[in-house]
Amino acid sequence: MMTSNQLFKEGVLFLTYSILISKKSGSSRSSHTSRYYQLLRWCGDKQFDGVLILDECHNAKTGTVTRGKGVRVSLSKTAQTVSDLQKALPNARVVYSSATGGSDEKELGYMQRLGLWGSGTSYSSFSDLAFKLSRGGLSFLEMLCCDIKAKGTFISRQLSFIGCRFDIVEAVMTESMASMYYQSVQVWKEFLKGFKEAFEVRFH
Repeated sequence: MMTSNQLFKEGVLFLTYSILISKKSGSSRSSHTSRYYQLLRWCGDKQFDGVLILDECHNAKTGTVTRGKGVRVSLSKTAQTVSDLQKALPNARVVYSSATGGSDEKELGYMQRLGLWGSGTSYSSFSDLAFKLSRGGLSFLEMLCCDIKAKGTFISRQLSFIGCRFDIVEAVMTESMASMYYQSVQVWKEFLKGFKEAFEVRFH
């Protein structure tokens, strides 16, 4: 009896994330209702060297990230399935496609193939990386994106300004405008002073 991967040497298979995670339970491969294990059999398991394109991959973002002395990461069902799929097909080429893939550190947990953590990197696990990113905020994420873009593992696109015309116009402040600005600054300084005093009374 020929298996599916013997019958079809080439092909394209489309799956939604909801179908991929449906009825994925346990580790037994005898479940014919699991699309996940059907996909692994179709690909030929570890010998598969084709391409996995995870479109709208932000749907596979990590479930929760608990911050404390460190970071404790809890994977959502979708993120866990996508993570398991990449581990089960180590020779597969993986493409992550998303318009909002890196807006939060917890959304990077499934991107195992970028080489951001693990052996040969500065972070032993994704939890270690997420902890550093959570402390650095958005600026650290921006630096991370610049780094992986420089390595060629990240490609971004933006709207073209070809054919657009723009002029630089200098806005000269009048005395009344300058006075309004300085008055606003003084108001905010008073607000800040009040906030600090209230904070000290509340927590000291």
